[in-house]
Amino acid sequence: MEINHKIINNVIPNSTDFENDELSLLALVNKNYQEKNFTGALNYLTKLTITFPNKPEYFSGMAIIQKIMGDYLEAEKNYKKSIEIDPRLYEGYYNLGILVYEQGKINEAVTYFWKAIDIKPDLYLAYYNLGNAYKERNELTLSINCYKKTIDLKIDYDDAHYNLGVVFEKKRELAKAIESYETAIQF
Repeated sequence: MEINHKIINNVIPNSTDFENDELSLLALVNKNYQEKNFTGALNYLTKLTITFPNKPEYFSGMAIIQKIMGDYLEAEKNYKKSIEIDPRLYEGYYNLGILVYEQGKINEAVTYFWKAIDIKPDLYLAYYNLGNAYKERNELTLSINCYKKTIDLKIDYDDAHYNLGVVFEKKRELAKAIESYETAIQF
């Protein structure tokens, strides 16, 4: 599973619209995150969410760090808060899907991945993880369709080719499985 770390990795926006206090806090979040001082980064993000409660990226940032720290309950709350603030935040739905998938909540994950896709139809990782969820539920035809869509969006995504092979193998479609495996090793 891949988390979208864009919010943390680009935590200092290229804008002069922010107040110096906000920029200072963002710089401290980034510094602590880069140094893997997640508690420190979380503390500064908490200050940002208190001062700027309508900025979903700060709640998503908290959720990413809380997941890293193993606090899945708080991470889930903060992802939900970020999409409550901005229902068009596809990263929030996608990352929430990953979070609940990793906790075995496959049906919830499917819902969140579809919500992310509804907002950003070319989000190949959402299709890929949707394929994984359908594979987990033994809905092999749906899984195949999702992996094929992933490949349509990102032809060189070897994991999608490999997992497509796994599903074809489960369906005893061995020629297709071999073809998918051979394609996977080309990338």
